Amino acid sequence: RKVFSTLSAGAMLGELTALSGKPLAETYRAANFVQALRIPLDLFSVFVANNGLSGRMAQLLEIRGFLQGNRLFGDAMSSSRLNAIASSVHSTEHLAGCGIAHAGQPRLGLVRSGAVELGIGEQVVERLGAGDFFCESTVLFNIPCLFTAMAQVDTVLYEIPATELADVPIIRWKLLEAYESRLD
Repeated sequence: RKVFSTLSAGAMLGELTALSGKPLAETYRAANFVQALRIPLDLFSVFVANNGLSGRMAQLLEIRGFLQGNRLFGDAMSSSRLNAIASSVHSTEHLAGCGIAHAGQPRLGLVRSGAVELGIGEQVVERLGAGDFFCESTVLFNIPCLFTAMAQVDTVLYEIPATELADVPIIRWKLLEAYESRLD
C-alpha cells in the first residue's frame, strides 16, 4: 500500500528507529529546500531515558504513524498539530456484536482495527474498516451522531475529541465531504 504524506517544518524523522533500533520502513524525499538538524542517537536516547519518555513516545509514534497513513490526517499537517491530536486519542475496545455508544463529549470515531457497521434504524448505511471514521456530525455541528454503530468483529477505535479537530480546515473539509456523502 502506497502512502503519501507531507511533513512540515518541525517534523522529526527516525524517532522509532532511535527508540527501537529497527530500520526505517519509509522513504523520505524533499519536495523543496529542506534544512535538517541531525541529533546524535546516543544524545537522543539519553534525553528520552532521563525524562522517562520511552513508553509514551512509542505509543504516540504508533498513533501518529496510523494517523499519517490515514486519508483524513495525511495531508500537510504540522507536526505540533499531529502530536496534539495523537496525544488526545483515547483507544477503546468493542466486542463483536456490541453497540458503540456516542454519548458524552463530542468526538470522532476512527476505526483502528476491526469493522463497524453504521445504521439508521434497521437499515445499514455503511460498513467501515480500519482507517474509516464516523460521528463527523459531532465535530462539524456539535450535534449527536446521526447513525448507530455496531462492532461487527472485535474492534479497536481511536476516539478523538471534537475540540482537537475543530480548527483544522483540511480535516473539517474532509469531514464535511464524508457527512454529505453519507446523507445522499
